Parts: sequence; C-alpha cells; structure tokens
Amino acid sequence: MSSGGSALKARLVGGVAVIASLAAIAWLDIAVLPGIPVALVLGGMSALGVHEFAALAARARWPVWRGALFVATALVFAAPLGWLGPQLGALGGIGPLALGLVIATLLVAVLRGDVELGFERSVFTAAGFLYIPAAMATLLYLRLADGGGAAGLERLLWLACVSKSGDICGYFVGRAIGRTKAIPRISPGKTVEGCTASLVGAVLVGCGLGAGLGWLPGLGLPTLVGAGIITNLAAQLGDLTESLLKRRVGAKDASALLPGFGGVLDMIDSMLVAGPVFFAFWILVS
Repeated sequence: MSSGGSALKARLVGGVAVIASLAAIAWLDIAVLPGIPVALVLGGMSALGVHEFAALAARARWPVWRGALFVATALVFAAPLGWLGPQLGALGGIGPLALGLVIATLLVAVLRGDVELGFERSVFTAAGFLYIPAAMATLLYLRLADGGGAAGLERLLWLACVSKSGDICGYFVGRAIGRTKAIPRISPGKTVEGCTASLVGAVLVGCGLGAGLGWLPGLGLPTLVGAGIITNLAAQLGDLTESLLKRRVGAKDASALLPGFGGVLDMIDSMLVAGPVFFAFWILVS
C-alpha cells in the first residue's frame, strides 16, 4: 500500500475511533454527569495542545512558561463549572484569568531580573493561553449554557459536526480534484476546490442538523445557512493558523500522538477559531 493509502487508512480508522469516543462521552455527559465528561475531555485536550504548543515554541526559540500554562488551563475549565466561585463562573472569567497569567509571568520575570526573555516569555505564554485553553473553554460554555441541559450538548455537537464535516469534505475533494493552490506558502496541500467543498459541505450539514434534527431550535433556514458559513470560514482560518505555526518551525505535524491525524493540535485546530466565533454568533442570535 502506498504511503498516501496508509495515511488515508490511518485517518479513517482514527476517525471511527474518535466518533465512537465522542458518542460515549455524549451519553455519559447527558445521562450520568451533565457537563463533567465534556469538561474533562476539553480540558485534557487543551492540556495536550498546550504541551504541543510549548514544544513548537521551543523549536522557534519562543520562551514559554509551560507550568503557568498548565495551571491556567486547569483554572479556565474549573471556572464555568463553578469550582472557583460564582464570580468566575461567567464567560468573563476568561478575562481575569488571562490578566492574572500575564501579571504572574511579569512578576516572576521582574523578581528574577530576567531582562533578556522576561517580557517575551509573558507575551508568548499569554498568547498560548488565548490560542488554546481560552478558545476551548468557549466550547464548555456552549455546553453549560441554558442550565446544562440537552440543548447545550446539541449545540456543541452541531459545532463539532459542522467543523469536522467541512474538514472531511475539503480533504477528500481536494485530494480528488484539487488543482488550484489556495495558500501554498502556508498550506501547500490546500486547494481552492477543497476549500469550496469544505464550505458547501459544512453548510449542508449545519442546515441538516439544525432544521432536520432541531439541534439549533428557533433559528430559521437563512440563519442556519449563515451559521454554517461563518463557522466554516472560522474553522478554515483555524486550520491555516496552525499551519502557519508549523511552517514557522518547519514541522509537518504538531506531534505524532494520534496516528492519521498528527497531534492534538492538528485535530482541534479548526475548533480553536470556530468555537469562539460560533459562541459569539450564538449569543447574538439566540
């Protein structure tokens, strides 16, 4: 079997495993411990993503305070569950945590007299927090909104299905008929044909889940189309953002943790932008 065929087989097997895992997590979340399984999974993926980000940053010689990022990751997922008190239970808790992270890293730099890398370490650490755990935390807020009932889980599943269906459509159409390179300097394999298929596929899936299964109740077809378009464009930007990071350090994948996908960042990259964007869209239209 060719290397391309082996990669495709690994991606398909990995995709089935991911879908099965998500189904089990969704059942546990709605039937046993509402919100807790999703929080643990999102928090765990964020921690792994932070680990990969720190490794990529080291290759680029960007100073990052890894320990502070892990602590901030734990706190930002504890906040919406109410474990840090009601004051940090709202979405605004992300802001104080980000500010606290910056102040803490700057304080350490000053106390250590780190005039060479202290400021840069604070900036890159804060950037890593906003890029991964803060963005992923918006997914947990989507799940817990409206009292943490089934509607919150359906919203989160809608976002995941729309984002990943776009990825899948873009991947297969790009491999089959992709000819025109979209942004070769950042993502040589991404084509205009694949990007277009990604957009169309995401909109169709979003409308089907929203109108057919009622996962976004109260939204008419035009709004569902708009939600699909906005979510997909944000997801494609998320994919390109991670590609930009990997190009900077000369890496093909964020890591080799997930066969067929690469690293955790390679799997969640689209959600890192699509999540916050869809959350803002949902707040505006709901």
